[in-house]
Amino acid sequence: MVVVAHPRSRIQAFLLSAVLLLAGVPAPAQLASNAIHDFMLAHAARPQHKLEAQEAFRSVDEILKWVSNDTGLAIKAEVKRELATRAQMEQYSIDSMHRDGGVEELREAEVVLKKFGLLPRDFQLEPFLLKLLGEQVLAYYAPEKKTVFLLDWVEPAGLRPVLAHELTHALQDQAVDIEKWTKPPGKTGMSPDAAIQDESDMARHGVLEGQGMITMLDFVEEPRGLSALSAVADVQAIIEQMGAGGDSPVYRSAPVYLRETLAFPYRYGMQFERALLSHGGRKLAFEGALQNPPANAWEIMQPGSYLRGDHVPLLAMPDAAALAGERFERVSSGPVGALDVHSLAAQFGKASQAEKLAAEWRGGYYEALREKPASAAEGAALEPAALKLIYVSRWSNAAIAEQFFSLYAQSIVHKYAGARSMGDEKPAPERHIAAWQTAEGEVTMERRGELMAVCEGMPGPLAARLREAALRAAAPVGER
Repeated sequence: MVVVAHPRSRIQAFLLSAVLLLAGVPAPAQLASNAIHDFMLAHAARPQHKLEAQEAFRSVDEILKWVSNDTGLAIKAEVKRELATRAQMEQYSIDSMHRDGGVEELREAEVVLKKFGLLPRDFQLEPFLLKLLGEQVLAYYAPEKKTVFLLDWVEPAGLRPVLAHELTHALQDQAVDIEKWTKPPGKTGMSPDAAIQDESDMARHGVLEGQGMITMLDFVEEPRGLSALSAVADVQAIIEQMGAGGDSPVYRSAPVYLRETLAFPYRYGMQFERALLSHGGRKLAFEGALQNPPANAWEIMQPGSYLRGDHVPLLAMPDAAALAGERFERVSSGPVGALDVHSLAAQFGKASQAEKLAAEWRGGYYEALREKPASAAEGAALEPAALKLIYVSRWSNAAIAEQFFSLYAQSIVHKYAGARSMGDEKPAPERHIAAWQTAEGEVTMERRGELMAVCEGMPGPLAARLREAALRAAAPVGER
């Protein structure tokens, strides 16, 4: 995996800057996967002896040439290489998490995820990520250092497929400058521009890791006369194992949202790149995807949409904090994309619902507010129960929106113990409203056609005002 300091304002992308996920080795006659590694079966690399620098560094030059030939990406400069100890790797990762306020944003995102019900209230995200890190890494490419780091406890045979993946990132970096490519300037805050950046960041990491997966599969399959495109059974085995967790007990213990977010750039990125390979060959899959990247996670998950040039327009967003009045302030805001929908449906519904709803997603965002704290100490102690949440989504049609309405209603009774219904109108084709009283305040949901708005923790009159403003803003121009 490439390690990049990048925007983490949405409720998913922060994970990608905090975790390094790779490893894996080839098997003589088959492939499978190890969920959030680079998903190559047989025997996980064991720390049986210390990696020798000279032998490992020779592999870098050899495999870099192979990767350039496989991808069509040119070698424009030497790739620096270093051996690193486990302690150095862990410190690098901690430093990456702290860069540019990353830990503060990570903690903020953790609170929002708990409010959505995607993390248990007692879950500790940062310690979990660091524990996961210690279980996973064999090598990584750091674009800010233009260096591939080889970890000194890894057997050389287990390192070679991982190097094929990581050196793909080195050539991507030489082609587009990964740090700039994943972080265009001027896209912060609550605005359509920020939403574009938040979603594109996840999509671009899908391209980076998907290309790395393709190259690694090609590397392992080549002796058998196969490739990432032709080894259909092995690719299917990888996809299946991503959900199972392989030999990663920490990953298997993670909540659904984290498992899906961590696997996304590998699983869906690989499928996206295979679709591009099949449609237009290596030039489209590698250089083409870097020059014309997908706009959001939905295009990665639905590669046909990317190939057809279909795009999901942004939802117009009212200023919820201003509408809420002087009593409230904004804590966090950002898009809720197709992958978030998939995770919500996988956690509170069925796997078949997750795939269907993610495919029919047509936009979404959230804003999290809170009452202004009376003191600095009170302001620092942010808890999920204090958040007031508004979530707006758009769907391909009203029937699909109603399916998501029912699913989200199930999540309300799961995440708020003792939630009591305050009324549920009989759904009509154009409208459906339901409400609950919870220990954290009222929850109201309203669907108008293919649009839906949820307000959690807000008193009825304020919730009604916010829903009206959000649904009116998101409606087609002629219906506002």
